[in-house]
Amino acid sequence: MGASDQAVDRLSIPAEWEQLPLSQWQSKPVLLLGATDTGKSSLGRYLFERLQAATAPTAYLDLDPGQNSLGPPTSIGLGVPHPTERRFPPSGRRWLYFTGNNTPRGQLLRHLEGLHILHRLAWNQGCRHLLVNSSGFIDPDQGGQALKWAVIDQLRPCVIISLQRNAELAALLAPVCRLPDVTVIQLKASPAVTRRSQAERRENRAESYRRYFRDAQRYSFYYRDIAVFPRPRFTPGQLVAIEENNGLAAAVAVVTETEPERGTVTLFSPVDPSRHPITALRLGAVRLHLDSWQDTPI
Repeated sequence: MGASDQAVDRLSIPAEWEQLPLSQWQSKPVLLLGATDTGKSSLGRYLFERLQAATAPTAYLDLDPGQNSLGPPTSIGLGVPHPTERRFPPSGRRWLYFTGNNTPRGQLLRHLEGLHILHRLAWNQGCRHLLVNSSGFIDPDQGGQALKWAVIDQLRPCVIISLQRNAELAALLAPVCRLPDVTVIQLKASPAVTRRSQAERRENRAESYRRYFRDAQRYSFYYRDIAVFPRPRFTPGQLVAIEENNGLAAAVAVVTETEPERGTVTLFSPVDPSRHPITALRLGAVRLHLDSWQDTPI
């Protein structure tokens, strides 16, 4: 069982988390901001459990394509719990949007398109609260700051909760603090969180892939009658999305074989493509090695 599948350890909850005024929050999104390894995911689990217990149903939107708690890396996800459910992650309905990479870097437009679709979908489910966990991608030189501002513009959250070690979010939050009808709560990074190395993060992603593809099988089908983005040039090991008409992913799959002269591709997938109304295949920028479950850029 991964860390995201476990309830928050009550002994590690800072007192300032328990003092957050959840009863005052409106039926608008609550956005969590922070760099990597600041306790954002733990705070998200804690808040989800409290909100779900008090004012169910609470939808959870995970915008971290590297450590997505609702699906495999290279995707962002929305989860809606069963009415009486309290544990995290929610085990009710889930939807995935394929961004194509394990980081928002280089995929900012896809990231925002997915946010728009999943945000709208959350409210169509009749949820009273939407809790949004953002990625740790905040580097202004790489587009992280601009991406967070765009996320805030789309969501217009009633509350933004930031977790900082020092003042790494100061420039990002400076104009946000002046937005009307937005409350910014600044917290210190959780002292219980330890920084993970790149090797540890890669192993966490590998475990996520391993879980997601646990029951996958190989399926071959003819792709020339459907849209392939950006073009039908498949690479062995490449992650792709099997997309339905709403732009969401019925599944994320791995290319294992392709025969261009016949117009066929074989995918290692947790769902049978023939059983879904497939409208497109979306090629990603990551290759997954099935022997080690490690991913590498293409």
